[in-house]
Amino acid sequence: MTIISCKSFKNPNSEKDNFAEFKGGRFGYDYLTLRIYSDSTYYFDRWSHNQVSVKDYGKWNLQNDTLNLNSTESLTESRFPKRKSKKKHFVNVKFSIQNDTLKLYSDSKINNEYSKISNELYRTN
Repeated sequence: MTIISCKSFKNPNSEKDNFAEFKGGRFGYDYLTLRIYSDSTYYFDRWSHNQVSVKDYGKWNLQNDTLNLNSTESLTESRFPKRKSKKKHFVNVKFSIQNDTLKLYSDSKINNEYSKISNELYRTN
């Protein structure tokens, strides 16, 4: 069983104090941050070199060594009007947890989107 411990931090968007933070991506191309809060919510932020930004909020649950994410609110922003979207980014997306690394399962629907970048996120706190 994997235990996700959290440290104290004030999130400006809410009163949540405890979270575990994971980061990944490829330098200069894509940058990903996933914060998993102790109240079973998460915040995901993705920045891309082509000026597309994804901000996603939702609920998570942990079963064995599998982290399951489900979006409740999502916003994709871009300087290009056609790329703006409120489509949910994570719908039943699973990550495996090994030590301090989250890895997207290969059968995930969004894995193709991340196949050109890193599908691993590393714990930073």
